[in-house]
Amino acid sequence: MTGAYTLPVPDVTNALLRAGQTIAIEPRQHDARRRIVDKLSQALQTRNVAVLLGAGASYHLDSPRIRDMGIDDLRKLAANVGVTLSGGDIDLIERFAGETGSHFNLETVLADLSTAVRFSDSRYGAEAFDDAGRDQLKDARANVNRALALSCDLANNPVAQGSTLKSHKIFFSRLLTSRRTDLPRVRVFTTNYDLVIERTLDNLGVDYIDGFAGTINRTLRIEMYSREYFTSVAVGSQQRTRRLSDFLYLYKIHGSLNWRSRSLPDSV
Repeated sequence: MTGAYTLPVPDVTNALLRAGQTIAIEPRQHDARRRIVDKLSQALQTRNVAVLLGAGASYHLDSPRIRDMGIDDLRKLAANVGVTLSGGDIDLIERFAGETGSHFNLETVLADLSTAVRFSDSRYGAEAFDDAGRDQLKDARANVNRALALSCDLANNPVAQGSTLKSHKIFFSRLLTSRRTDLPRVRVFTTNYDLVIERTLDNLGVDYIDGFAGTINRTLRIEMYSREYFTSVAVGSQQRTRRLSDFLYLYKIHGSLNWRSRSLPDSV
């Protein structure tokens, strides 16, 4: 799959794959490559198949790095998408990140900022923060959130725009067509916020359930993952129901760029 991926196959080989291409291989047998393909083919026929895609699946599309960041890295990330972080924003981030000059995980800093915002709005936080302090917390969180979201919106990234998503298309096509149709659906999990997987599946014409129901106001409903897809086909003069072959479940366990939080009416 796209990204750096180590495939251990006992007594066969260790291969390092990037963007769908083998870039390093340590053969232990002369037919190592064929044996890797055979092993993967067998694995795809396992009853339950789950795939986890992390940041490596989007790095070649210029997805941003958010771990082991420094303040200068964060400034550059924000500046590249036209977001200016104020001196107050930087001061707060450095306080949450630890010592000046230390590296941090941007997700962790954002989580801490969100916790601080909730506390500042609480009855107890009212004694610890004045209006200016609360506003600074909210501004810092909003600015960092916006910078991260725009950086992960690969549809607006020149590198991603020039990509045909070839590696993703090959991966998902083979993942779906290589399994027997009587096996349970493939479940794809990703920690990425970007929409690369959704764009790939749309381009391939593959149906998927991402946990949301509705058309105009789509709402997260976990029970959607219990649904199946079938299609009606003509067999002679009769209509038969057949299980849809190109279909999978998608889980975005860290959220997604196209998700929004909103309050629902009391009647819902």
